[in-house]
Amino acid sequence: MSLLIFGIALFMVVHLIPALPRLRTAIINRTNISAYTTFFSLFSLISIVLIVFGLKSADFVALYDPPSWGRPLNMLLMFIALYFFASNTKGSAPSSVKVFTAFPLSWALIIWASGHLFANGDLAHVILFASFLAYGIVGILSGRARDIQPVITEHPALHLQLIFTCVILGIYVALFWGHKYFTGMPLI
Repeated sequence: MSLLIFGIALFMVVHLIPALPRLRTAIINRTNISAYTTFFSLFSLISIVLIVFGLKSADFVALYDPPSWGRPLNMLLMFIALYFFASNTKGSAPSSVKVFTAFPLSWALIIWASGHLFANGDLAHVILFASFLAYGIVGILSGRARDIQPVITEHPALHLQLIFTCVILGIYVALFWGHKYFTGMPLI
């Protein structure tokens, strides 16, 4: 369990740096943008590996029985989370999400974590998903405190949104069928 918790803590610390502009700028000024990006990416990857191995090696400790509708709801929420996640681009992704919120990645995390909390009731999963749920909420609150606004004000053309949705659907199907290979846990 300690490996999982350390991985989550490392991920959170590394990913909170961009939410603290003064700290981020100070780090970049002491090194350079290339070194910052390299270390950010490296520690992000290390944290994800620690989380995966920590989750796989954690003992099963039941906290609650997930509801019978938890898994089907999670499967639906994962498509929505993936849509929000893919909408988080610097450029103009053809997604209306970016009209409504400046924080599509934080919302994706909240939806992803919430869905998985409905589908999993053991201690390790609750620690993992509750941590990311909290992180997503902190991301939105931090962004609002810095007055970050949505990147676009007009909805993209409908045909572009449909193409974007079809691409997301294809990725969703691939992730659905590949879930057992990525996580070791088959969905069906």
